[in-house]
Amino acid sequence: MTQMELLVFYYKGESGYQASLEFYNDDVQLMKWVVEHFGGQFKPKKDPRRETIGYRWTPQGRLHLCRILDTLIPFLVLKKSEAVIVRQFLSISGEAPDLRKYLANTCNSLKAKEAS
Repeated sequence: MTQMELLVFYYKGESGYQASLEFYNDDVQLMKWVVEHFGGQFKPKKDPRRETIGYRWTPQGRLHLCRILDTLIPFLVLKKSEAVIVRQFLSISGEAPDLRKYLANTCNSLKAKEAS
């Protein structure tokens, strides 16, 4: 079972908006493969809806996040729009607080539409 919480934007004080990606799976071999190919790390996490222990993968830094997004975007269906926005967000160089805020708000709006 794979459950992906794709691309969460959050506001982190003076540094502004940041993007995050994580996914959950109960196959430890898959998680090891993901770490080997994309970096990041995984930790055990109990899913309260199931009896099994699962694992949550998170990237460690921008490079890991960009690498997995570049690989996933062509194959995504449900979260593709969000992924493209986050990839644009990560490609911004220098100070651009207004653009970062706009992209974060756009992505969060898409998430809200999916939830309703």
